[in-house]
Amino acid sequence: MATPIRMAQVIKNVSLSEIVAISATHARVQMDLDIAEDYAERMAQGDVFPAVVVYHDGQVYHLADGFHRFRAAQVLGRESILAEVRPGTQRDAVLCAAQSNAAHGLQRSRADKVRAVEMLLNDSEWTMWSDREIARQTRVSHPFVAKVRARASGNVTRSERLVRRVNHEYQMDIRGLQADKAVNINELSVVEDHDAGESTLANVGALEEAVEPVFTSQVGDNAALIAHAARLYIPDRADVADITYGKGVFWRSVDTQGFKSFHPSDLLTLPDQQHDFRDLPYADESMDVVIFDPPYVHNPGALIVEANYRNAETTGGMFHDDIIELYREGMHESMRILRVGGTLWVKCKDEIESSIQRWSHIELYEIARGMGLYAKDLFILTQNARPYIQHVQKHARKNHSYLWIFERRPSRLD
Repeated sequence: MATPIRMAQVIKNVSLSEIVAISATHARVQMDLDIAEDYAERMAQGDVFPAVVVYHDGQVYHLADGFHRFRAAQVLGRESILAEVRPGTQRDAVLCAAQSNAAHGLQRSRADKVRAVEMLLNDSEWTMWSDREIARQTRVSHPFVAKVRARASGNVTRSERLVRRVNHEYQMDIRGLQADKAVNINELSVVEDHDAGESTLANVGALEEAVEPVFTSQVGDNAALIAHAARLYIPDRADVADITYGKGVFWRSVDTQGFKSFHPSDLLTLPDQQHDFRDLPYADESMDVVIFDPPYVHNPGALIVEANYRNAETTGGMFHDDIIELYREGMHESMRILRVGGTLWVKCKDEIESSIQRWSHIELYEIARGMGLYAKDLFILTQNARPYIQHVQKHARKNHSYLWIFERRPSRLD
């Protein structure tokens, strides 16, 4: 069989007015305007970005990858943008878009992954592909595809499906298989896909956004807060490091078995993983999520920084500024091990020192901003119990704490 001839790809400046950028070829649920504005600012400062990807059908250019860069160029009022031009139609652009951002750029959300799969399922030809083939094209697991397909079809059965094995395609009779794969959307389990190296929640409801929204304010304990935030900010098969694990309270309501890897460490409570959060043993850019919850209550006295990080024991002799410096050092080390698109979760609480308000959450925001981190979200946790006041009250008693979600944004790709 003769090898098909591939037309050479060309990189050139293309007029923005000639590029068609529509939702049909955009594999994200929505445009992140903060990203686009950030790119526009950096473009204006002279930063050079990679070429966007377009498919040219002889008349127009269909944008497949680089929507945030394209939007940034529009914001700046530019007339053209550097583009990698590939021969093809809008349909080719759709297939390319479904594969984009799986291994680079801004991390895909669960909703983005569902959209990528649905883009293929909505095509009359591609919907006939097997779940494994669609999974390969969209860089997800095949059980994930199966559940999206079931939801999209309303569990309508089909007698055949197109299956690809190496270079051979054939129609498989799947009627006997479907009888054993009825989906109960009230059941929840984790399915491991060894071929795709992915894990996914094996029910239709888990592929959609939860019915109950994720709110920024919670009343309860740390375990409930972490579980609440995890619904939005811990992606499937993530590498997660809790560098101030303590007794594991944060994870009592989270199934860590769904993570690709989980790395708890603490100087005192985990003898086999006694790591200083200022000098971690993990490789650069090896984690998707880093959880950081050092002691945040000062205990004035002799200025001696103790070796262990337990609240009463570790902050003895430390003032507020010493606590903030501990945060700064831990956040810098966390930044080192965090992948692009990953998130750093920082737990903190404001306090009063010598009758002066110390707004810790604002100070930490400024530290993160100076490191180039993006403040993606801020959760507020209000404790259930009524705080005890043992002296004449001069300020409102603080019965809440904060959880910052900082994101390491991509420097070049969207």
